[in-house]
Amino acid sequence: MNAPEAAARLATLQERQQELMGALSQSLAIRSLRPDAFDHGSCKSCFVGNLNNPGTMVFRITDGSGLGLEYVLSEVPDALFLPWALKLDNPPPVFARYIKRRQAEGAPS
Repeated sequence: MNAPEAAARLATLQERQQELMGALSQSLAIRSLRPDAFDHGSCKSCFVGNLNNPGTMVFRITDGSGLGLEYVLSEVPDALFLPWALKLDNPPPVFARYIKRRQAEGAPS
């Protein structure tokens, strides 16, 4: 393997490492909300509600047995909320303000 190939391979591996670290961070955040989330295998999670009214939004975790529990956005760790929220294309202004507030609250002082 020559130097350019090795550099490209390293970059690919580093990207994969970042993906896996993000997935691990999200799994740990889910477990912090719901310690039994993975007791029956994998779980599913999603945000549900109306983006025009962040007060109606909830984060749902459904475990492998099918039991789903919901959490209000204020209970959801930034490790789960921000990656999802920052991927939204053109969120409604009220939700965009909520995202900015969450980002500011999580910023190191």
